[in-house]
Amino acid sequence: MLPPICHQWQCRRQRCRRFMGTFRNSDECDEFRYSDHRDCASDYLESTMSDSKEHEPKPARKAASAGTGGGWRLPMVVFDYADRLFFGFLKLVTGVAFVAMLVSVFSAVILREVVDLPIPWLEEVSRYFLIWSVFLGATVLARQNSHISVDVLRQFMPPLVKKVVDICIAITGISLAGYFSYLATGFTVMAYEFSEMSLSGYLHAWTGYAAVPLGLALAVIAYALWGMDIVRDRVRSPDSVD
Repeated sequence: MLPPICHQWQCRRQRCRRFMGTFRNSDECDEFRYSDHRDCASDYLESTMSDSKEHEPKPARKAASAGTGGGWRLPMVVFDYADRLFFGFLKLVTGVAFVAMLVSVFSAVILREVVDLPIPWLEEVSRYFLIWSVFLGATVLARQNSHISVDVLRQFMPPLVKKVVDICIAITGISLAGYFSYLATGFTVMAYEFSEMSLSGYLHAWTGYAAVPLGLALAVIAYALWGMDIVRDRVRSPDSVD
């Protein structure tokens, strides 16, 4: 086991730890005549450590490699955290807009039917909240791949074909959402430039129109992130709890 030049080993565990570090067991000896054989001792120590790594269990080796050579994973962890945080916040905003729409509708009905005090702009506010909740909610569903779909044929496809089909769906979603977002941006800018007002004359029309281009632009990002999840074999919702 030892090189020919390394000789006169004795089993004293404490001195072994002092001079050579800790070995796999005490039988590989602990005290070396240290005077003329420092290079030999260093080589033997490196060979012993490499042997111990070869016999190391696989999960432990995987954890060690993740701690040393897995530095590239840190940006992906930060990216996934930002993804989860952003779409979780977007989901919260969608819920708030939907609740605000319900409150405004209920208030408009009570004021009109009970108090006999109709407020014309309140119904338009509820309509705008509905538009915002629909397009922001569509973005959240696109990120989670939760839109209504017919998967009768998909369930009979092999995994590779399913992956290719999902990637094609993501590309199609990016293309369509990007195109319609571009068109809706033109209408929104036009309404802003001409100061177009709502039917009641109290609200600016572009505040409702803006939900369409912004929601579709966010849908482009959502489909792109979902496509990345497909490539990484990591399809899940961003706000799910691991």
